[in-house]
Amino acid sequence: MKAVRFSIIILALFIVATSSLRAQEHDLAAIIKRQAERSSVWDRVQTLTPNMTSRELFTYALLLCEARINLDRLDRLFEVAARMQDRDPESRGYGNFRWNWRDGAVLDFNACDFCMENAAVIWIKHRELLTDKQRKDLRELIDYAIKGCLRHRVSSGYTNIAIMNAQNLILMGEMLGRDDVLAEGRKRLDDFCAYTAVNGIHEYCSPTYASVDLACLHRLHTYCVTPAVREQCEALLKVFWLDAIANCFAPSFRLGGAHSRDYDYLCGCGGVEAWLAAAGCFASPNPNATPPLLWLQSSWRPPADWLRDLQVVPRVMTQVWGPSGSEYRVMWAGRHVALSIAGKTYHNMDAPMVVNFAGPQTMPRGYFIADGRRDPYGKKVIPEGTGPHRKTLHLMPHWHAVQDGQDALGLALHRREDSRDHPTLESHFVLPYPSDELFIGGRAVTFDAKAPKALPVAPGAAVVIRHGAAAAAIRVVWGQNTVRESAPVALIHDGNPHSVIRLTVAHHDQWGMPIDTDTPVGAAFWVRVCDQADNAEHFARWRREFATAAADARCDDGTLAITASAASGQTLRLVTQKPFMALSGAEPTPARAVLAVNGRDFGGECLAGLPVVVAYKRQIAEALKRQREGSVVILPDRDAVWEAEAGAVFPNMVVAKDDPQASGGSYVWAPGEPGARGGGAGYILQNLQVAKAGLYYLSARVIAPSPEDDSFFVSVSSEKFSILDQFVWHLPRVSMEWYWAMVADRGNPDGIPLRLPEGTVTLRIQVREDGAKIDQLRLSPQPGLR
Repeated sequence: MKAVRFSIIILALFIVATSSLRAQEHDLAAIIKRQAERSSVWDRVQTLTPNMTSRELFTYALLLCEARINLDRLDRLFEVAARMQDRDPESRGYGNFRWNWRDGAVLDFNACDFCMENAAVIWIKHRELLTDKQRKDLRELIDYAIKGCLRHRVSSGYTNIAIMNAQNLILMGEMLGRDDVLAEGRKRLDDFCAYTAVNGIHEYCSPTYASVDLACLHRLHTYCVTPAVREQCEALLKVFWLDAIANCFAPSFRLGGAHSRDYDYLCGCGGVEAWLAAAGCFASPNPNATPPLLWLQSSWRPPADWLRDLQVVPRVMTQVWGPSGSEYRVMWAGRHVALSIAGKTYHNMDAPMVVNFAGPQTMPRGYFIADGRRDPYGKKVIPEGTGPHRKTLHLMPHWHAVQDGQDALGLALHRREDSRDHPTLESHFVLPYPSDELFIGGRAVTFDAKAPKALPVAPGAAVVIRHGAAAAAIRVVWGQNTVRESAPVALIHDGNPHSVIRLTVAHHDQWGMPIDTDTPVGAAFWVRVCDQADNAEHFARWRREFATAAADARCDDGTLAITASAASGQTLRLVTQKPFMALSGAEPTPARAVLAVNGRDFGGECLAGLPVVVAYKRQIAEALKRQREGSVVILPDRDAVWEAEAGAVFPNMVVAKDDPQASGGSYVWAPGEPGARGGGAGYILQNLQVAKAGLYYLSARVIAPSPEDDSFFVSVSSEKFSILDQFVWHLPRVSMEWYWAMVADRGNPDGIPLRLPEGTVTLRIQVREDGAKIDQLRLSPQPGLR
C-alpha cells in the first residue's frame, strides 16, 4: 500500500506540474529532448575524457530518462559511475565519487550529493523504464552513495550543500523504505531550518548557489511525500524566493547588490537569472532561453503580488547571514541604480561592496575587490587547495562596512600574510566604462580605449561616473601602504577588454615590506549613488554636495577611526583597534532580520511558525538565561581557568561526560565521526567580568582527532563592540590526547592579543568542524603557554 500511495502522489504532482507547464506555453517534452540530443556528455563518456565529471553522468542519465531516448546508454553511464565511486570501506571517501575522471581519489566530498540529486529522481520517477540490470546497477550506486551522504556532514551555514544533502537523504530514505536514512535527512533539514530562522541565509545572494538552492527546494517539494517535510520545504521556498525577488535589481536583469561566492566578478551573474526571469522579475535578455526544468516541473510558485510588494522603489533590504553582529547585508535599490554592502566577507570570492547600474545583463557592475595577484577582474583561475577545482580566488581582508540609504562606507584592512604571500597588494573599486560622464575632483576626464593610462587622484577627491540617470561617486577617505605612508590612488584604464576602469589604492612599496601588526594597512571607500543624474541641475548639485561633505580618518594610539557624513545627516562610522582584526565601533548597523524589506522581516515571518524553529528558539532563550546567571572573574595579575561546560551550551554542541581524562570528566563538543568533515551551528557562550582593562591571551585544553576536526570559530565582544570577530582558530596539532593550545595565528604564535575593556565581555566558541573537543579555557595576562 505504501508503494501504491507513493506512486499516486508522485503521479498527481506530475500532473499538476504539467498543467502548470501548459499554462506557461512551454513544451517540456521538446525542451528535454532538445537538451538530451545536444548534450556532449556521451562523447566524453565514450572516450573517458580526463575532465569528465561524475555529476554529469547522472544529469545526462536523467535527461535520457525524461526524454525516453537512448536508454541503452544508461548501462555505460552507470558502469563509468561505478568506476568513479569509492567502495573501499576503509577510505575516508567511502561511498563518494571522484569529481573528475582524472582525479586519483575523492577530492571534493560534495560529489555524492551532486550525483544523488539526479540519481534519486531517476529511481523515483523512471525506474520502471530501466532494464533489470540497469535497476540493479543504479540501486548499487545509490546504496553506496547513501553511505557517502551520511558521512558527509556539513554546517548549516554551507547553505547549498546543507540543503542538497538533507534533500538527498530524505528522498533516498523515502524511496527505498530506509527509515534510518529518512530520519537523518529530516534531522539535518530541521537543523538547517532552525539555523536559518535565527541566522539567515549564510551563503547570501550568491548568483551561482542561489540557483542550486532553488533547484534543491523545488526538487524536494516535487518528490517528497512526508507532510512535515513538505511544510518545511514550502516555508524555505518562501524564504529563498523572497530573498531572490527582493534582491533582484530588474533594471540590470540580475541579482543585485553585495554577493557571497560570486564566480562572475565583472557582472555578478550566475544561474539564478534564469529563475528570476521564469518568475517574471524581468523579461529574459535571451529570447531563446528556456526556464529551468525544475521550475517547469514544479507546482510551487511565488505569489504574483510579491513582484509588486518586494520590488517597490526605492526600497532597503537588510538581512543577517550568520550569528556574528557584523554578518549582515544592506541594499538600497532605486529606479536606475542600487548600492549594497556586506558587513564582513564570507568567502574569498565575495563582492562585499557593489553598485548596480541600469543596463543590459552584460554591463559590468561597480565592485570592490582586494587583489594580491594583479587580477582585478577575476579572470585568472588558480587551484582551490588540493581539490579538483580551479577558481578565481582572491584575498580576504578584514572587511567592515556600514550603509545608510544611498551612502556606504567600506574599510578593507589587509592581513599580515597578504603582503608576505602575494606579489602585489591593492584595493580596487572597478567601474563600468565607457560612461556618459566621468569626473575626478570636479574635472571631466576621458580615456582612450587604445591607450592605457593612470590618472592620479588627490587624497579625498571624488571620482564620479554617470550612466544615464544613474551615477556613483567614490572618495578614498583613507589609504595606507606597508611602510606607514599614505597609499597612492589612481583612476586607471589598463587596456583591458572588459569595458571597465578601476580606482586603485596601491599598498605595496617597491621593496615589498611586510605588514606591521602595529599599523593598519588598507583603504576606506565612501560611495554615494544618485538616481536622478539625467537631470543636469540636480546632478551638478549632487556632485558638489558629495565633494564637500565631511569625512575624516584618524589613526593614532592604536585606534583607526573613519567617519563620513551621509546625505541623510547620518554619520557613517567605523572604528578598529590594534591588532586591527575586528571593529570596536560601527554605525549605523541594521536590526537582525532574516530578510527585511523596508523594515518588515518577511523572511523571519515565513519560518517562525515551524515547530522545530519554535523549539530551537526556546532552547536559545534557556541557554541565554544560564549565560546571564554565570560569569568568570578575570583579574589582571593571574590566570583565570574554567570548565567549557560552565558556559551556556547551544545546539548542536553538547556536554559529554564519557572521558575520565577530561577535567571533571566532562567536555563540550559537536558530535561527529572523525574525518567526516562535518560542521554545525552550535556554540558556547561565557560571560567574563574583567576587573581591569588590558591585554589578555586565550588558550584552551582541546582534542583534535583528525586534520578534518581541528578548528573552532572564536569571537570576543564587549557590550558595545567586537574585539575578535569569528576568528578561525586552527588547533596546532592532531591528537587524541588532551593538550593546551593558544588561540593564535601565524603572526601571533604566542596568542592573539585581546584588548579587553573593564566590565562584561562575552566569549563565544563556535563549531567549525565537528569532532573537535574542548575541556577547559584559560585567560591570562601573559602570552604563551607556561
